[in-house]
Amino acid sequence: MASAVVDLLIGKVVSFIESEASLLGNVADELREMQRELQSMRSFMVDVHSTLDESEQEKTWVAQVRDIAIMLQNIIDEFDYHKNKLKASKKSTRFFRQAVYFPQNLWIKHQVASKLKIMKTAINNISERKNRYKGENLSQETASHVGPHDWLRIHHELPLFLRDDDVVGFDESKEKIMKLLVNEEQDRTVISIWGDGGSGKTTLAANVFNNLKTQKHFDCFAWITVSQRYGVQDIFRSMIKELYKSRNDHIHEDLSRLDSRSLVEKIVSYLQGKKYLVILDDIWSPNLWGDISIALPEGSQGSRAVLTTRFNAIASSSFGEQSHVHHIKPLNEDEALTLFCKKAFSNGRCPTNLEIIAKSLVEKCDGLPLALVALGGCMSSKKLESEWTKVDRSLNWQLSNNPELQKMKSILLLSYYDLPYRLKPCFLYCSIFPEDYLMTTPRLIRLWLAEGFLEEIEGLTPEEVGETYLMELVRRSLLHAVQRNQLGLTEECRMHDILRDLAISISANERFSTIRKDEKAIQGHNAPILAIHGTIMSNLHYRFSKVRSFFMFLSPSIKLPFGFKFLRVLDLQGSNINKVPSDIMICYNLRYLNLAETNVKKLPESIGQLCQLHTLDLRLTYIEELPSGVTRLHNLRHLVVSRKPQVVPGRFNFDWGVKVPPNICRLVNLQVLGDIEVNGYLVRKLKNLSNLRKLSLTKVTEEVQKDLCLAIETMEHLRNLAVMTIHDDQTMLRLDSLLSTSPHLETLRLYGKIWKVPGLFQSLENLIKLALTWTKSQEDILPYIEALPSLETLYLHKAYMGEKLYFGKGFQKLMTLLILDMPQLKQIVVEDGVMPSIQNLRVSFCSNLETMSGMGYLKSLEQVYFAHVSDKLRDNVLQNLAKSEHQPQVFWN
Repeated sequence: MASAVVDLLIGKVVSFIESEASLLGNVADELREMQRELQSMRSFMVDVHSTLDESEQEKTWVAQVRDIAIMLQNIIDEFDYHKNKLKASKKSTRFFRQAVYFPQNLWIKHQVASKLKIMKTAINNISERKNRYKGENLSQETASHVGPHDWLRIHHELPLFLRDDDVVGFDESKEKIMKLLVNEEQDRTVISIWGDGGSGKTTLAANVFNNLKTQKHFDCFAWITVSQRYGVQDIFRSMIKELYKSRNDHIHEDLSRLDSRSLVEKIVSYLQGKKYLVILDDIWSPNLWGDISIALPEGSQGSRAVLTTRFNAIASSSFGEQSHVHHIKPLNEDEALTLFCKKAFSNGRCPTNLEIIAKSLVEKCDGLPLALVALGGCMSSKKLESEWTKVDRSLNWQLSNNPELQKMKSILLLSYYDLPYRLKPCFLYCSIFPEDYLMTTPRLIRLWLAEGFLEEIEGLTPEEVGETYLMELVRRSLLHAVQRNQLGLTEECRMHDILRDLAISISANERFSTIRKDEKAIQGHNAPILAIHGTIMSNLHYRFSKVRSFFMFLSPSIKLPFGFKFLRVLDLQGSNINKVPSDIMICYNLRYLNLAETNVKKLPESIGQLCQLHTLDLRLTYIEELPSGVTRLHNLRHLVVSRKPQVVPGRFNFDWGVKVPPNICRLVNLQVLGDIEVNGYLVRKLKNLSNLRKLSLTKVTEEVQKDLCLAIETMEHLRNLAVMTIHDDQTMLRLDSLLSTSPHLETLRLYGKIWKVPGLFQSLENLIKLALTWTKSQEDILPYIEALPSLETLYLHKAYMGEKLYFGKGFQKLMTLLILDMPQLKQIVVEDGVMPSIQNLRVSFCSNLETMSGMGYLKSLEQVYFAHVSDKLRDNVLQNLAKSEHQPQVFWN
C-alpha cells in the first residue's frame, strides 16, 4: 500500500477543506464529513505504507482513491485559480474576501461546492465497497521506520552524507585494469568492462581513472558519460572540455558553433603526439565506437580507451586493434557482506544478534554492489532485531514472486517503500530530469517547495526541511552526491540509471509524472507533471488542462504548448526562448518560474499578477532591469537574477547585476536576493529583508557603504554575502564600519579595491569560504584570516599588491587555496605546521613569482596546478619536490 501520489493529494485536499470550507457556504458540514473520511483513508495507507504483500483488492482500492483524489485536486486548482485571479486584480485581501461574495462570483462558489458534493458521494461509495479500513487481509505486522521528525531534529548533528563508497571486492580487477593501462604496449588499446546493471562497472572504472598513477602516466585524459541516448557532437564537445581541463588548458572558441567535422579536427589536432586516456561510461549502442573512434588518433604513444557497458556483445565487438574484455563478476559472500555492513552500520561491523539476518539479506542481493548499497542504506536506520526480521520476511516474499532478473529491482523497490511518506514524491520527482543530469540542491528544493512536498516543521524554514529531505535521500543511496560544499552538504546530485528507471516505472503507475521524447507521444500524457526530453522541431498546439508542472529539456526554440492555466511549476532552464510567453501571465497558481540560461531580454509588467510565485529564477539571461510589477509578488522567497557576463581578460568583470524597482524591499519573505544593482534608497531599505539567507549586490558605491554595513548587521540569518563595487580606480570597498554580521555567515565574496582589511574578518568563526577579487590590498591579508577556525576555501584573485605571501601559522582546516593574477608577487613561503589539511593548490598568472618554499610540509596536498608562471618558479618547485617524501600530482600549463 504505497501510493505517494494518493497520500500527497489527500493531504492537499484536507488542507483545502480546512482553510476554505467557510467560503463555500451551505456545504461546509458535508465537506468536513468528507475531510474526516479522507483522513481515515490516508491514515490507513500511512499505517501500512511499507508493506509489500498487497492484495489485488487493496491495489484496486488505492487506484480508486487516487482517481478521486486527482479529481478533487482539479476542483481545488480551479477554485484556487479564480481566487488568485481576484487577488491579482485587487490590492487588499480584505477586498478580495468581500469580492468572493459579489453576485458575479457566486457561480464559482456554487460550481465548486456542487462538484465537491458529488465527490463526497463517490468517496462514500468507495468506502462502502471496501467495507473496512483495518485491513484484515494484510499482515498485522508492518515494517516500522524512523519517523521524519526524529531525523529532522538531529540533522544538524549527524554526518548524514556518506562519502563515495569504498571499493570492495575489486582489488584483483583493479590490478588487472591498471596493468593494461600503464603497460609498455605502444599501440592504442581498447579495454571493455562489462557486467550487469549495478555490478560496479562505473565504480571500478572511476577508481582506476582517479588513481594518481594513472593520471601521471597520461598526458591528458577524459571521462565521458554516454548513456542510452547520445549525440555524437555532444560527446565530442564533452571530450574537448575534459581533455583541455585535464591539462588546465583554455578553450578559446565557442564549441556550440562547431560542426562534427570541426570538432573531430580539433580533437585530433589536440591529441596528436600525446598519450591520452578516454573513458566512455555506460555504452548502450554497438555503433558508438564507430561513431567516435575517428576522433581518437591510433598512433604509437601508448594511448588507451576504456568502455563500460552492460552488454557482452558490445564489449566483445571487434575494435580493429588491441583490445581486452573484462567481465565484472558478482561479489563473493565475504565481499558482499563487507560492502553491506559499510552501509548498514556506522562502524562497518554487524552486531552479533543481527549476523544471521544480515547474511540472509546479503545472500538475496546476488553479489550486486548497487543492490547491497541500496539495501544497506535502507537498513541503516533500523536498530531492533524485530525490524530486521520484518524486512527479511517481506523481502523474501517479494523476491520469491519475481523472475530471477527482477531481484535487484525488488531490492530497490524495498528501499523506495521504506522511505518516509514525505520523501517518496521527492524521490520520484528526481526522475523527471534526463539521464545522468546534474541536479543542483537549490533548484530541487525550490521545486519541492512549489509542489507542496515539504512539510511544516516548527523552527525550520521550508528550505531547511528540503535540505534535510535531500540529505536523507543521499544517505539512503537513492541519490548520489556528485559535488559537496565545505560543510559536506550536497551541491549537485545525480540519480543512478537503475534507480531512475525504477522511479519512472512507479511514477507511470501512479500517474505522478510523464516523460515524453517526441511530439506524438505528448498527446497521450495523463499525469500532472510533464517533462519533454529530446528535440521537438515543430510548434505545439495541444491543450494541457491536466498539466500542473511543465519542464522542457534539450528542446530548441518552439512555441510553448500553453493552455494549462492551472500550472504551478514552469521550468524552461537552458531552452532557447527569447521572449516570455504571454500566456504565462494568466497562470495565477504559478509557484515556480525558471527562465535561467535562456535568451529572454525582458519581463512583462504583468509579472505582478503571479501573486503565488515563490521562485523567480532569471540567472544568466539578457534581462537588464526588472519591471515594477515584481514588487507585487509578496510570496516571493527566491529572486535570483544575473546577466550573461561578457568577460574581457584583464578587466574587472563582476558588475553584471540587474536593476530592480526601488520598492523591492517590500518583499519581506525573500530568502535569496541577487545579483542586483544597488542605490542609496535601496540600501537604506535593505534592513527590511531580515529573512535573507543569501544576498549578492553589485555596483556598490562608497556613498552607500555605511548604510549597507548597518543593513547587513540586521540580517541575523545571512549565510552567503557577496558585495561588488563599480570598477574604477577611485571607488573603494569600505567595510571597516561593519562591526558585526550574522553568526551563520559561511561564504563571503568581496569584489573591488578595499580601503583596508576589515577587522571583522577575525570574528567570522563559521566562515567556510572567502573570496577576495580585485581587492588590490596594500596590507598583508593573511594575518587577519589565518586563525579562522572553519575556513576551508580561500580564493585570492588580484587580492594583494605585495611581493611576498607568508603563511606563517594557522589555516588549520584550509583544503583549497587559489592564488590568481598577482603580477607583483615574487615569493610564497609556507612554514611547517601551516595548512595541514590542504588538498588542492592552484597558482595562475603570477608572472614574477620565482620561489615557493615549504611545499614539502604540505603532507595532505593531492593536486597542484600551475598556469602562466615563470620558468624560475617551475625549476624551484621541481627542486623542492625532488627533496620531499610526499609527491602530489602537479599540472603545468
